[in-house]
Amino acid sequence: MEPLDDREIEIIGECLNALTHPPFLKGRSTDDDWWRSEFNSVMGFSPDEFCDIANRWPNVDFDSTDIRVAVNNSMNNLLGYPHHCEADWPQYISVSPLEVARLLKKWRRLAGEVDGETSSPYFNRLM
Repeated sequence: MEPLDDREIEIIGECLNALTHPPFLKGRSTDDDWWRSEFNSVMGFSPDEFCDIANRWPNVDFDSTDIRVAVNNSMNNLLGYPHHCEADWPQYISVSPLEVARLLKKWRRLAGEVDGETSSPYFNRLM
């Protein structure tokens, strides 16, 4: 399989960046404890930890567990979490959800990840 190309790396950066801004998974207020907890539950990182990864992208170690989880969970949550931000998508991400789904599948194959065995693709891809 081909490694990620420059455009794919850029798209992943867009996905990471989208989740650092309202209205996606980041609450309207960074002081909102519920959103901070919810973000941590679905992303596996505090908002501050995740923002640090997003801000450093693409200057990261692609083999790091934290990076693999952040990239996986960002694309997976953009595709499957009920964020109700479909109208906001084009402001942050320059490709369709179908293209993000293709890239998530490629990312998971490159990382050696195997989907779970529930009836939900969203839950199968959580890390």
